[in-house]
Amino acid sequence: GIKHFGKPMTFDDFVKAIASNASNKTSPFGLHLGTNAHWKPQRFHCSLEKFLPVYSFVGRYENIREHAEALLRSLNLWDDLGERGWAPALEPAARLGGGQRQRQRQRRGPQRPSSRTQD
Repeated sequence: GIKHFGKPMTFDDFVKAIASNASNKTSPFGLHLGTNAHWKPQRFHCSLEKFLPVYSFVGRYENIREHAEALLRSLNLWDDLGERGWAPALEPAARLGGGQRQRQRQRRGPQRPSSRTQD
C-alpha cells in the first residue's frame, strides 16, 4: 500500500494529502519542498521560481526528440552531438550489463533448442 510520511493510507487519502494547499515543509500534506521527491512537481527540483529569469530554453518530454535537437542546434552542438547521438546504438541485449543479462536468463529459464533448420 501507499505510505506517506511513514503512515499507510488509501489512494483517496493520498490524493487528498497531495492536493492540500499546505505549504509547511514538515507537513505531510500539500506539495512543497518537504514532499517526497516522487510526488512533488519538477519545478521544485530545479528551483524554477528562482532561476526562471536565466533559463533560455524549456523543453517538454513529450517532444524530447524535437526539443533536444532545437536546444543542441541553438548551442551549435548538433553536428558534434545531436546528429549521431551521444553514444553508439546498441542492440537490446547489449544494453544490459553482465549481471543483468544473467538475471534475465535465470528469469526466462532454460532455452529450448531452435526447431528451425538452417539452409
